[in-house]
Amino acid sequence: MLSKEFDMRSLANSAIQIDDLVTFYRKLHYKDGGPRWEFMLERSIPGMTYQAWRRDPQHGPTEYRTQHVFKNVTPIMMKDFFWDDEHRHEWDSLIRSARCIEGCFETGENVSHWIKKFPFFVSDRDYVLGRRIFECEDIFYCITKAVPSDNVPLEKRLRRVSVYSSCWSIQAVESPDTGQKTDCEVIFIHSEDLLIQRDLAKLGVRRAMWPLVKRMEPGLRKYEAFRKASSTLSLSASLAQIITRISSSVLEESDHSGGLRQREGRKEEMKKGHASAWKWIAIGGAVAMAFHFGKGPVGKVFLLGLSRNLRR
Repeated sequence: MLSKEFDMRSLANSAIQIDDLVTFYRKLHYKDGGPRWEFMLERSIPGMTYQAWRRDPQHGPTEYRTQHVFKNVTPIMMKDFFWDDEHRHEWDSLIRSARCIEGCFETGENVSHWIKKFPFFVSDRDYVLGRRIFECEDIFYCITKAVPSDNVPLEKRLRRVSVYSSCWSIQAVESPDTGQKTDCEVIFIHSEDLLIQRDLAKLGVRRAMWPLVKRMEPGLRKYEAFRKASSTLSLSASLAQIITRISSSVLEESDHSGGLRQREGRKEEMKKGHASAWKWIAIGGAVAMAFHFGKGPVGKVFLLGLSRNLRR
């Protein structure tokens, strides 16, 4: 794997700055001073376990925190799997198209253009995302955020998402079966402005989350098989081999520059109240059904009565 030692000057003209990494690191370790995380769900299938939380910051969209543990996979393969735009559509059912449009073979930073499918009553969404991978003490920190996109044309009937942050840490963890570090833990912290009403978005995400996530495990195994059979990497997967290594002192110093907060790692310590407004329950169920059935006639039956009010 190629790597580039951390150099503050190398980030000066980068879309992904050291501040983006530090912000993620603080959230990851419950040191950002934000609100408590509300537990959402816990699921498992053979080969993967999954937990999810959410919170509503004072400013900005709802944030989601998820923890996946995949059995018998390396952090390097996991990193490549999530970074590879060419294969993303094989497991991400919301992706209409995804492609890497720019890349730097000095830093590994790249810009990707995604289009995501939404239910018929909402326009599909367009994303222009800057991405970069850091590594510290055998943990990958993958940073993704929306970047300025004036040079990327916007198709008719699409809406561009300009508030988007999706970051994850990837590291090897012990297998409960063998006691060896053969499993892989992935922690995501994700937020985006979906350009629809917050409570409606939260209910739709809650119902659609697990059907989407459970596709990751078989998608990962298929990707592993592909990589074993082929030595050819896509542009985005090639760029995933170029990482920026940083010293632990960079992140440790960031811990002391802001207010520390007691760790809240166990789900039973997390806030479990904060019920959604009742008036959105029926609408949220309809949204979830629309995501499940897609844009076919069944989805339209569920949401035809809402389309005039919610079309954006």
